[in-house]
Amino acid sequence: FLTNSVFSFSLDPYQTTITRLVGNEAVVANSDRVKVGSSGIIIHNYDAEHRTIIAKAVVTKKDGANMYLKLYYYKDLNMDALPSYKIIPQVGDSVIFNYLYKRILPIVPNKEAFAKFKQEFPRVDVIHPDLFAYELAVEGNTAPKLSDFRTECNNDDFGLLFFALSDEGYFVDCTSFKVIGRLSFPV
Repeated sequence: FLTNSVFSFSLDPYQTTITRLVGNEAVVANSDRVKVGSSGIIIHNYDAEHRTIIAKAVVTKKDGANMYLKLYYYKDLNMDALPSYKIIPQVGDSVIFNYLYKRILPIVPNKEAFAKFKQEFPRVDVIHPDLFAYELAVEGNTAPKLSDFRTECNNDDFGLLFFALSDEGYFVDCTSFKVIGRLSFPV
């Protein structure tokens, strides 16, 4: 768990199952390990040996016993040479929240702040921000948009962005682009 006076959340994956479907929304049991705005993947089991990722999910709200998830088609594994599948989530399918949360792209102002981030999170796979800066430079892009961040998240398979602004650091989910955690981070 990462904890401070404002937010606490877990970088560790958390697995549960869908208990109910209502339209394009799934319902799972509530957990303190998952925040509103957190995302996950939905896995459909064909049998004891075969399963596949079929959807993404984002927690949109929580009440006492339940979390409500907006569902999205999972297209990260699509290949032009293969047909896409049309499997929809079902009651009993697995949901893994905090998927890829241990791979983080920190957007920080300088190399000292990057070193500080790496030091504070030694068990996390930290993606160097210069890789993202290079992608932007190749495209001639000096002002990245939300779509640029989402593309980078998908291309390099990470689940969180970290933005260092003033003396605060904000953890942002790559799928929902919602702030799911905040901590003091003087730079």
